[in-house]
Amino acid sequence: MEGQYHHWISAAFRDYGSDPWIFLRELAQNSRDAHATLIRVETGNDEYGNETIVFKDDGGGMTYDHACTYLFRLYASSKDNDQQAAGMYGIGFWTVLRFKPVMVTIESLNKKERWGVSFDSSLASCPAPCKLNSHGTRITLVRKPEYDKPAEFRSAVKNHLSHYCRYLRRNDKNAAPLPIILDDEPINRPLSLPGQLTHHFKKGSLEGVVSLGEKPKVSLYSRGLPVWEGSTLMELSHSIGAQNKNRNFEIGPGLAPVFLLNGNRLSVNFSRRAVLDNRELRKVKKIAEQELSNLVHLYTTMAVPGKRSDMMMDGLKKAGRSVRRSWWKKVLALTLLVIPMEIATLHWFFGGPPKGKDPILRVDNRLYTGATVASGPGAPGLDLSYSPKNLNLHFKIFSADSYNIPSGFTRGIHQNLFSIPGELAGDGKKVTVMLNTKETGKIFLPIPYGYRIRAGTIQLNGENLGGVRQSPADEVTVAIPGKGGVIQYECVKREDPGNLTGTQRTRYTRLPPGMSLPGYITRKLAPLPNLNTFQKVREVLDIIGTYVKYDSSAATAEKYVNAAVSGDWLKQVLTIGHGDCDILNGINVLLLRKLDVPSRLIIGFIGTNGKISSVAHAWTEYFHQGWHIIDASGIIPLDSPVNIPGAEGAVAVEQRFVLIQWGLLAGFLGILALLLVIALSLLKKKKPVKKPEISELDKIRENLARLAIGAMLQPSLWGLESNLWDKRIIPTTRNRHISLRQVLRLSRRRRLFAGHPQNPIVKKTGKSRYPILDIGNSAFRKLIHLLPGVVNLDAVHRLDLRYSEGLPQSDGQRLILTFNRETAAVIPKVPLLMWAPGLPEGSEDFQVVDLTPLYRRPNSEKCPWHRKIVAINPNGKMIEQLGALFSANKPLALFRLLDAVLKITQEPPATQAKYLEQFSSHLLIHLEGRAQSCSR
Repeated sequence: MEGQYHHWISAAFRDYGSDPWIFLRELAQNSRDAHATLIRVETGNDEYGNETIVFKDDGGGMTYDHACTYLFRLYASSKDNDQQAAGMYGIGFWTVLRFKPVMVTIESLNKKERWGVSFDSSLASCPAPCKLNSHGTRITLVRKPEYDKPAEFRSAVKNHLSHYCRYLRRNDKNAAPLPIILDDEPINRPLSLPGQLTHHFKKGSLEGVVSLGEKPKVSLYSRGLPVWEGSTLMELSHSIGAQNKNRNFEIGPGLAPVFLLNGNRLSVNFSRRAVLDNRELRKVKKIAEQELSNLVHLYTTMAVPGKRSDMMMDGLKKAGRSVRRSWWKKVLALTLLVIPMEIATLHWFFGGPPKGKDPILRVDNRLYTGATVASGPGAPGLDLSYSPKNLNLHFKIFSADSYNIPSGFTRGIHQNLFSIPGELAGDGKKVTVMLNTKETGKIFLPIPYGYRIRAGTIQLNGENLGGVRQSPADEVTVAIPGKGGVIQYECVKREDPGNLTGTQRTRYTRLPPGMSLPGYITRKLAPLPNLNTFQKVREVLDIIGTYVKYDSSAATAEKYVNAAVSGDWLKQVLTIGHGDCDILNGINVLLLRKLDVPSRLIIGFIGTNGKISSVAHAWTEYFHQGWHIIDASGIIPLDSPVNIPGAEGAVAVEQRFVLIQWGLLAGFLGILALLLVIALSLLKKKKPVKKPEISELDKIRENLARLAIGAMLQPSLWGLESNLWDKRIIPTTRNRHISLRQVLRLSRRRRLFAGHPQNPIVKKTGKSRYPILDIGNSAFRKLIHLLPGVVNLDAVHRLDLRYSEGLPQSDGQRLILTFNRETAAVIPKVPLLMWAPGLPEGSEDFQVVDLTPLYRRPNSEKCPWHRKIVAINPNGKMIEQLGALFSANKPLALFRLLDAVLKITQEPPATQAKYLEQFSSHLLIHLEGRAQSCSR
């Protein structure tokens, strides 16, 4: 049975590879999972000359039952529920058999027991004493000597222990390094790579370093234990790893990306030589690509320092591409855009008055249509100040003194308006009011309680304002012309009349016929008619406090919305049992009128310290030998002789006028805050870059060009999100730089040009629409020549393009001159033909030169290169043959030349047939006709 078990063990870890020292990794992994904080390894020889390795940790140890259940059994693991554990398959311990031991001794001490066991090469076991003095586990391996000298044995242990365990991490939250000591020599090393330009990083569970080396390489560790090695990050995906694994990448000396990565949450496969392709691995790949981009940023910034504006634009473009590739980023971006647009739409179409207006001042019978509790902010405060500032005042805007059963008190219509008196008797006290408003047309003027406006003192922007009217309800209105402005007026203390007129008393005690109160309210009011006025006011306040409580919350507002069609305002209020300032004061006015006390509901603002409150408020005015203020919602009255218990409550808030400006402002402020965060992230300080010496710049630029070439040939090495694609490193003739991504985009659009800054063509282009790459830069010259579709303006200049006019009139030159003249009359889109003496002998007969994209006005005649042309080789065989044919048959020679030009310019077949038909008709009619006329 023991021999058979030995066979099963050997078969279990055959996928671990052929390295006999793999057991060092497995023992270190078990110690780490046991939460060890230190591992000591000792080598030596026993008294018989056998080689020994002692592997001891200070972990939690284990019980003998645990060892029998998990350690000594195949495929049994107690780490299934430990997400931080490195081992999980239950066979790692038995890799010690790779050491070919003649004796294995295990000692363990934990909180419960101390035990030891030994077994030989045949797996026959026997108890062994445990000599540990502290918690932990010690494993001693003894084998026959295989090295001639003890130093050679120790050196082999050191090399393999360093290979497997130098980056080992502890099993804790911070994944700190787990120290390993070999015979008093530390084995641990920090994550590092050779090279002058390296970049260290740590993000979450991933730590690593990236550098530029001779060949691309990726070394991946899981919890500090080696797992996988390859050439590129793309190979980490199992589906494509086999395709790229054996590729021989050649980029340049010391310019290949090299990664050393350690993921503390990666999951490995059974053989521990590959990582499971899951979300954590994809996260590792993404972060590694980002850090490679940061390394490229450091390298490129040394040679080509970018401008702040360019960096911001490149960052925004990169952010846009990132949004397009991520669905949740798209949702977030759309949300941030849609919400402000919805708020703006609601504001523009349903948001009420324009910004800056004061709707509460407008004289509009629909302004106040009944008391309710509305959600949202209340009517905004006015830009109003007054002096002297030490007065606390109630500023009245208008009265709501007309009661109807469905909606309660509303603003009544006053037909008999009259001019305010010029001089009023009083005690000489006055208040100066200054109101800044953009409201126009007829508006209310806020009047302090107990005061009246003094005639002749009303001014608009410093000029006297007439047309002031006063209603029987003491409301003052005025017509504001133009765009509004600053209104200033004086108010003087008034003398209240001792009695009201019959009409006034009737108006302020009127209730609609057939209006009835609930029985419990009627019974409460029954004994009150015999009391004096002040007593009636007190009793009514007590009744209101019993049945209706102040509450302006959103929940109460929703109740009023749902009950808005009840048809009886008073019944609705008493059923809900809650309300805000105008509801409580509306009931107050109603009950006072039932007791024959003249009263009215007032809408206005409260003023303190020379300013008014930020929202509108409602209160009650009742008459008893003059008008007095009382507030059923809890505000202390200014001059009422009634002492209201509990008047220390907060100021009630009127929520009548729902304005969307605040929501609009909040939405746009959110967008501005987001843009500010993006700008700050783009402009934040990067890692300081050492400024290279001037002698090093040329070398760095050459390396940048090689990096760009490598990115084009092997994009998998760098990733699509690498800074190498977006950094502005390729020079142009305008002393600026553009990115490799922009260069390739221009190349696909056939808008890529290159030339020397002193090239006459380059100079004549001026501020062209597209950048011109600088071939004069020796570092990037090779890269520019390798770019697909680039138009070399230096080569175009060497063609020495000339018109046929003014040249010696050979048959070929006359052919070209006639062709240009005849095609311009019939087919203007056919390119112009020009003589090109610069074309060497033996080259092609035609060469197309299209510089039209360079010019903002491509049809200009200031320069012959402003449009698409075809350069003609003077030494070409076709031109020689067509020139000879031209002397004998001009139409046929011109026709064949057009056919050749259309083919070289790659016109569509249908277009070619159309142009040939038009040109042949023209030649037969006009050219032959002119020839016959000349012969006659």
